Amino acid sequence: MSRFALLFKILMKALVGERFWNRFKWKLRPFHQPCENRLEIGIHNAEARGAGMAVVQETIPICEVKQPGTKPLESFSDATAWETVVRRRSILGWKWPTANLQIVDTTVAPASAYLGILGVTGLTAWVGLSHIAGLKIGETIFVSGGAGGVGNAACQLARIHGCRVIASPGSEEIVSFLRNELKIEYAFNYRDGKPLEHLKRAAPDGIHVYFDNTGGPQLESALSALRNYGRIAMCGGIAGYNTPVPGPRNLTIVIGKRLRVEGFTVSDHFREVPAFLEEVIPALKSGKIINHETVVEGLDAALVTILDLFTPAPGTSER
Repeated sequence: MSRFALLFKILMKALVGERFWNRFKWKLRPFHQPCENRLEIGIHNAEARGAGMAVVQETIPICEVKQPGTKPLESFSDATAWETVVRRRSILGWKWPTANLQIVDTTVAPASAYLGILGVTGLTAWVGLSHIAGLKIGETIFVSGGAGGVGNAACQLARIHGCRVIASPGSEEIVSFLRNELKIEYAFNYRDGKPLEHLKRAAPDGIHVYFDNTGGPQLESALSALRNYGRIAMCGGIAGYNTPVPGPRNLTIVIGKRLRVEGFTVSDHFREVPAFLEEVIPALKSGKIINHETVVEGLDAALVTILDLFTPAPGTSER
């Protein structure tokens, strides 16, 4: 190690502390060992991170800052490590190591809603529908993975936008949930028959928009069902997260039908949060949409729970 590198290491450790220096060093180090599951790489080599909610217990001024700090008992959301106590510093007005701290208003919705319909999952659905797919009133949309966090938000937002919604979960129980609680016009179990047969039955004249959370065979079916000049918002590909899946074998349909296919990442659209909340909070307060939650107690259960999101039910395969 050069003298400069050694001096840099000593200064950084003194400034940011041993714990964050180790995380910083890990982020700089490239991956050397092969691993089939990217999620496993994150779990084995760094602390688990995700969206989180917290309540400010106290603020400690360590130096003069340019921006006002939070107040005790205010709630905030952030992309943070899974931990019971979160500490954030402001150094000379620079919020660090994170600049994504967002104070949330728990008088208009429960704090947990900012991890769901008012959080990243709801924002992802809203961006995909309004900015990527350009969904119009009266159109027909198919949402694969329609009962997931993003999927059910997309279904609800499309429904209150005056659109006909088709959704595909993976069990009859969730089909009933979509039909009876979320008021989705046509929901089907994608394991029951071929998705294209359901799409032809639900939309004989074809669909205008496909919100893709799965990829694989459902994407292939949607390509066949889309009308000319249809749009696809590609949000995820959960069908192939654990094992490769075939298809789509009919990708050239995009040419003949003049389809528009666009992938997106929600982090490119965080500047849209105020407009998103302005539209969705009133809908949530009025009951036009709901925030469906699954609550698991304790951080010890967090890893098992998140892995369950990517694991099909016993005796089935994710397609």
